[in-house]
Amino acid sequence: MPTPPPLPPRPTENASTPVAADVYAPFGRRAVAFIIDYILLACAVGVAAALLVPKENNGDTQWLPVIVICAIVLFYKAGLESSKWQATLGKLALGIKVTSQVGERIGFMHASGRLVCQLLNSLTLNIGYFVAAFTKRRQALHDIIAGTLVVRARCSPAEIALAPPARPGDGAAIVIVVVLGGVVLVGILAAIAIPAYQNYIIRVQISEGLGLATAFETEVKEFYETTGTFPVSASATGSDTTILMPHASSGKYVSDITVDRNGNIAITYNGPLANPKIRGLVLYLQPGTDAQGDVAWICGTANIPSGVTLSRAATTTVPAQYLPSSCHP
Repeated sequence: MPTPPPLPPRPTENASTPVAADVYAPFGRRAVAFIIDYILLACAVGVAAALLVPKENNGDTQWLPVIVICAIVLFYKAGLESSKWQATLGKLALGIKVTSQVGERIGFMHASGRLVCQLLNSLTLNIGYFVAAFTKRRQALHDIIAGTLVVRARCSPAEIALAPPARPGDGAAIVIVVVLGGVVLVGILAAIAIPAYQNYIIRVQISEGLGLATAFETEVKEFYETTGTFPVSASATGSDTTILMPHASSGKYVSDITVDRNGNIAITYNGPLANPKIRGLVLYLQPGTDAQGDVAWICGTANIPSGVTLSRAATTTVPAQYLPSSCHP
């Protein structure tokens, strides 16, 4: 029986041809690098804003902080990506870099153009970033427009130029994980941040009343120092028993400020823009006297200092969570 001819050898890949998975940066690494860069930039911008934004704003646009913040972002992103490292700090930490489509280092202007192209992702609800999980060379939308690649840092220009297309769908699972994780994270942050922000907004509204009441405090104190007693009320004219009502006794959140016969100042939050959670509630500023006969003010439910005697206790109805720290125990 004749021997069958041997089967031809199976073709093998050229050892010099790189594998796509070993060249293009995985979507997961890009996502983590993005988060690192975002945190670093947020810290840098926050410090710059704290140092440069004036505490008093006269209504004029302050251009210096804007220019400095834009320069920080530009030189962090474009400067580092066009440097010898070809990567921001986040990309360096994840072992990836930015190159041209043939694997070469890009210049500062090219990197600046890539940064501008990133702004287009906001027009796609950031879907442009997720495109990197599916395109043949793992390019995000801004990479496609700018003609750049994000690859593993160890790859040479020759390996990058010869890399075959990536397999479709390789990044689908990680995108699903990132999206679901992002949704959960956003939900957790929203559950924490929204109530905290609402409380902050209400405390700002409470502060309006305390600001308006400052003039009333001065009038009550001067009345006591002159007569030795507290006034019974505040009026537009003032008298031997009443103080002269300051001009501002209402605002956007405060509907009325009154003084009772024991000198207590009542701030009622029923203004047109008052938050429903404090609408109709009252914050009291209560006068007391110490051993030397000086007037001391107790705000809301704050503890009474040792040696101070209240004229008469009054009940604040604004919850402590909305009061500044000086107005509750």
